[in-house]
Amino acid sequence: MSNSLYDAHQLWEDGKLEEALKLLLSIENPDSDILLDIALINFEMNNLSESEGILQKIIMIDPKHAGAHYGLATVYDEYGDYENAIHFYKRTIQLDEKYESAYFFLGCIYDELDKNEAEYYYLKTIEYSKDHFWAYNNLGSFYEKKNLNEQALEMFMSALSIEENTKVYFNLGVVSYKTGKLDDAIEYYEKSISYQEPYSYSFFNLGVIYKEKKDYDNAILLYTKALEISKEAIFYYNRGCAYNLAGNINFAKLDLTKAFKINTDFKKYALEDKELDNLYNWLMN
Repeated sequence: MSNSLYDAHQLWEDGKLEEALKLLLSIENPDSDILLDIALINFEMNNLSESEGILQKIIMIDPKHAGAHYGLATVYDEYGDYENAIHFYKRTIQLDEKYESAYFFLGCIYDELDKNEAEYYYLKTIEYSKDHFWAYNNLGSFYEKKNLNEQALEMFMSALSIEENTKVYFNLGVVSYKTGKLDDAIEYYEKSISYQEPYSYSFFNLGVIYKEKKDYDNAILLYTKALEISKEAIFYYNRGCAYNLAGNINFAKLDLTKAFKINTDFKKYALEDKELDNLYNWLMN
């Protein structure tokens, strides 16, 4: 490795992207691997069009360069052009059948498109990368959405054995709640919210459980914690319902009004919500 290339990689690792790019561009007669580095740095700098052009140039020079095909797939993925992203991820796999990241992102795209092919590509990711946390986690979510709760639990526990984080504990809470294991759900949600950057829906879902237990004070506290992270209509709506059930009508109305402003669909839902029967006349105004 030349000194310039080594120095550029060091700058890249240090997050000094502009300096790294400038140094790489100064190298005379760059080969396809150096061009790939230039394309990847441009991608990280969100210069997607520039990155796309360089990657296409590499493929013209070296049609079997798996990394360039993968890089181009990620550009199209970032654009939201799933058709081309799928094409180039699959082409990457044709060139290198063990390119686990291509399998993983194919799984993500098919998951986003609600296609069953997602399962196959997540499983292939795991086949080639046994410790791929997000492949296990995402496959668990795929199964959970299909109410295949035992399979979901197995995948989430596998993910947990690799890495403990707020999202996997949240997902374990979801499956436990769906299967009637409320104590387990509470334990998992509480672990999820113990992290430095907790997931807002862990607070929210835990609040739902406490509301169902008629522990409205704790439910309100948890919904408030969720709102501190994200001002979502459903968080205001549920806190409003909890305030109403606790007898604090004025605070309930304030929260419900905020929810309706964010998402008018909640007004229609509120008119049919048994928890808000006492506010029907107010809701009709």
